[in-house]
Amino acid sequence: MISRINIDGSVNGRFCKKINNNIDCKLNFNTYAKNDTRNMYEMSLEVNKPLYTYNFKSIWQGAWIFNTSYTQLLTKKLQAGVDLTYIASNCASIGSFGLRYNHKNNVLTMQIVRQPNFKSPEFMLNQTHLYKIQYAKKISDRLSLGTELEITPQTKESAMRLGWDYSFRHAKVQGSIDTSGKISVFTQDYSGFGVSGYIDYLNNDYKFGFMMHISPSQEQPQTAA
Repeated sequence: MISRINIDGSVNGRFCKKINNNIDCKLNFNTYAKNDTRNMYEMSLEVNKPLYTYNFKSIWQGAWIFNTSYTQLLTKKLQAGVDLTYIASNCASIGSFGLRYNHKNNVLTMQIVRQPNFKSPEFMLNQTHLYKIQYAKKISDRLSLGTELEITPQTKESAMRLGWDYSFRHAKVQGSIDTSGKISVFTQDYSGFGVSGYIDYLNNDYKFGFMMHISPSQEQPQTAA
């Protein structure tokens, strides 16, 4: 069990219970004293078997959200899964099917998502299909590259993204760029200092952040004279 109280008055907590070797039960919550609309409570039950995994999850965040997923290992390299989400407030459902193929330093994933077109006033009557294909390759022990193509035929929208991850001896650099004019970079030093930046050229949106971890130095044990 883990709990944390932040300076903004929010309280975060997590409780995990391992029922047996295959079943895990988890409870997460975020509460805000000054803003009840940001409160979130989540309970999940996960069953892990050597060849398959399924999960049941219920979430309260101003409205009930229910989710279930199932993953099956077809071969040593190929994996398939389905996911279904139901939003009780507007009776909307989101379903997806995906495949994952892993061979040496290459990972290929494909996903099909069927969901309402939430951009439309009558979104329940306008169902859209989203197609995603992702490819990642580990070039070396330090460098990994990945790309993603996303297509929505009904709305004639598409996006392509490229990302990278490079590890130095004492630092790590991660970044991504896509065809919609968005660029993001995150740099972290293993001593605890990090810098992040996000730029959206089309919407003229710029964000930057800093992170620092300060850990007290451990006292060296004194040797007996």
